[in-house]
Amino acid sequence: MNPTPTQSQVVDLDRATNATTPIAVIRSEPEELIEQKSLTFRNGFDDLDYLAFSILSLPSNRPVTLVRHKNSPSLGTQICVTANEPSVAETLVEAIRLLNFSIEDLSWIHPYYESKVKQALAGVA
Repeated sequence: MNPTPTQSQVVDLDRATNATTPIAVIRSEPEELIEQKSLTFRNGFDDLDYLAFSILSLPSNRPVTLVRHKNSPSLGTQICVTANEPSVAETLVEAIRLLNFSIEDLSWIHPYYESKVKQALAGVA
């Protein structure tokens, strides 16, 4: 990840988006997502750490943000939604499909939504 940005270069994540509740983790780091998926990440911060984030534009217009905290001991990039998102599993499936990922590209899915997401991605009704 890039060196710690200066204060003038960083954005408060909570001011940039309200989609900050993690629901899954992609195995890829932002650098890989930039290269492979042509995504744009911005430097930011929240109450935990400096971070890199990318706001996705889903066809449904539901807000989704990809977040990677600079000093996280875990690998991967979080997929985040709004705290009051009524269709979390559907939003996650839409984001995964938009990125052309599969279930194998995720290292973690929130347990409450895991089976529904796996069924949707497997084509099970």
